[in-house]
Amino acid sequence: PLRVLLLRLGVVALIFSLQRVAFALLNAGAFPSLSAMAFLGGIRFDLSAIAWLYLPWIVTTLIAPAPKGLFAIGQKVLFHLSNTVCFFLNCIDLEYFKFTLKRSTADLFGIASGGNDLANLVPVFLRDYWYVALIFLVSLALAEVGHRWAAHGWDRAPAKPWWLWRIIAIALVVLMSRGGIQYIPLTAIDASQYAQPAYMPLVLNTPFTFMTSIGKPLLEEKHYMSPEEAERLWPVVHQYGDSALAGQRPNVVTIILESFSAAYSAKLTGAESGYMPFLDSLMGQGLWFTHAYANGRRSIDGIPAVTASMP
Repeated sequence: PLRVLLLRLGVVALIFSLQRVAFALLNAGAFPSLSAMAFLGGIRFDLSAIAWLYLPWIVTTLIAPAPKGLFAIGQKVLFHLSNTVCFFLNCIDLEYFKFTLKRSTADLFGIASGGNDLANLVPVFLRDYWYVALIFLVSLALAEVGHRWAAHGWDRAPAKPWWLWRIIAIALVVLMSRGGIQYIPLTAIDASQYAQPAYMPLVLNTPFTFMTSIGKPLLEEKHYMSPEEAERLWPVVHQYGDSALAGQRPNVVTIILESFSAAYSAKLTGAESGYMPFLDSLMGQGLWFTHAYANGRRSIDGIPAVTASMP
């Protein structure tokens, strides 16, 4: 039973490594100089995530290594349920990493559910990133093949003594979950032992970063004064009744349009027609630029980036 358990966990770890290879290939621009140490060190994080996220299946295997009937079905459902969660998280970052430059964490679903158009976007994502869905399905298929292969040739006879292999299995799972025998269990920052900071996402895996970020304290909103007091001390709207105070400088208005591409502008693309004729007309009456370079990674960085060149 111990051999079968370890072989099945080994198959899952191998699939994690293959997904890391796919992650490196699909994001080759972010990792121009690959090193074997990043992949070898990543195995340590893979085993930790597997030990935790496959724990329900591992427990049922320890209870009944050769189940029958409904228990066997339930045990296999738990195995593939863990596969689905882990492979899904890993596959998301195959392409989503390009937008965040980091492994996703527990706030991912909060961001995804922030709008009401997720259901409409899923078909679009499947069409644009069909190969990610294919990698996900192939991973599930490989896990099923590995699950059957691991038990090939096993006569399912009870191991004697019954307790020895279970103690060894529990010890190995505890060791895997902690990431070793060090005093402090494995954390995401430990990836720096195997690669430079820019390559740490290659060492990590998304199930691990997702798992270790659950329950982290969020920023607490502070209220130091009432809105009326804040308005009195620092009014948002400034009224200048005297033209001498305002001076003769031109009135500058900054228009910020969220999630809009230059491809929609006839002025910027040189097309005969576009989707923003009014803004195109404004550009024809003022100063406009053909190139823009983002100094922020996310939409939330847009306002300070445009108004104050921060970050």
